[in-house]
Amino acid sequence: MVAEWECSEKGGGYTTRPGLPYDRITVRAMRQYGALNERQAKIALRLIELGGKKRSSVWSEIGKDLGCSARTVRREVSRIDEQLSQRKLASRANQSEYPPGSIVIVKTRGERAPQYWLTHQLKFRNWTQSWRELLPNTASTRRLLRDGRPVYRSAQIPVRQSPMNRLFGALIKEFGQEFSEPSSQLPLGSEWPPAEFAKDWAFNVQRAKKILLKKYPGGSWSASQVYSALGKGYVLCRNCRTSILKGFRLGGRLTTRRAKFCDDACKMTWQRKKVRSGRKEAK
Repeated sequence: MVAEWECSEKGGGYTTRPGLPYDRITVRAMRQYGALNERQAKIALRLIELGGKKRSSVWSEIGKDLGCSARTVRREVSRIDEQLSQRKLASRANQSEYPPGSIVIVKTRGERAPQYWLTHQLKFRNWTQSWRELLPNTASTRRLLRDGRPVYRSAQIPVRQSPMNRLFGALIKEFGQEFSEPSSQLPLGSEWPPAEFAKDWAFNVQRAKKILLKKYPGGSWSASQVYSALGKGYVLCRNCRTSILKGFRLGGRLTTRRAKFCDDACKMTWQRKKVRSGRKEAK
């Protein structure tokens, strides 16, 4: 497996050079950015150290050091190879539609000034991760534009999100493990917690943590677990279908069990829809 790994990385014929094609620093970077999980990173580091030994003894020795079986080590090495051999599919979620190092100018309807984003990409063999960095500094943006970087323009129409929906997303980001990775950090100049929730943030975080510990006592949660604990089983807003977080505070007001809408805007929109549908039926 190690020999095939090297052969694929170097792009040449069969090689007998022991060890992995990456050094220790690269393996740590792969762990930091999510290309490898914690166990796989430990196995990769041990493979670098034990590259000169026979395969039959390597699996058992690594398994003994990590407290698992040789079969588990062999399976994890196979997963590592599969992870790095398959190209990560491009999606709008990881912003990989633009080449790395380019500038994306996004004009949002209703806003005067456009936003400038710098695209980044991290790659380990065929595994890639792409993201954008917001450029709030005008001087740095001008300097990058003078460098002759590729420039792409994009227009978008904003979709209204109720304060309840934004609070739900902020709590998922606060507790979700996936958002602790460096590539998921907030752009430079952003504030946390969001200013609109700062007044009630301590109360909402304490309540969310209490709910999470009750359902998942482990103390570490994924984004899906946070969504399941805070959102599932709750009443949905009649208008936008967002989960109404009962017992949480918004703008200093406690959301009670009788709430049927996210906010007054959702309630007004729903009432207007109801009036329009009544008029159509009357016609």
